[in-house]
Amino acid sequence: MLALTFTTGLPTQLQVLKTVWDTIHLVESQLATWKGMSFSDVVPDTMEEEARALLGVLRSVSKAARYAIIQCLSTVAGQGIACVWCMLTMRSFYRSWPCWQAAEEDVKRFIATLPLVVDLRSPAMRPRHWQQLMRTLNIKFCMSISVQFVHLLTPLFSLLE
Repeated sequence: MLALTFTTGLPTQLQVLKTVWDTIHLVESQLATWKGMSFSDVVPDTMEEEARALLGVLRSVSKAARYAIIQCLSTVAGQGIACVWCMLTMRSFYRSWPCWQAAEEDVKRFIATLPLVVDLRSPAMRPRHWQQLMRTLNIKFCMSISVQFVHLLTPLFSLLE
């Protein structure tokens, strides 16, 4: 846990924690939206751009945390080394959280599967190809307009592991 030794650093730490929480929620809700789409509505190029933007948002939290820490350090000058150490370790602290690492990994895996989705949406895909894919992934589905993206995405994730 965090070492909260001085109350002057607490608002900044809470601000960083709130930013981290909001960012993870943004990533999870966007991925859930994409997974809930019908496979016929998937636009891989747009999704890849948006997923890369999500990675950028995840990385920008580090910049926001750094800015908040610098602001706090300017107000706590003379409060002691313990507060400075606590604030400087805050930025690397949240990156070690399993929820942060999982969010980052989910976005990276999603981006890695999109080229496969482009291939699956190809008009060259014939019923025999779909049958072979179902055998390979050990799943069953009827390829129709109502097939959700998540039904194909989950087995594709397992291929990348």
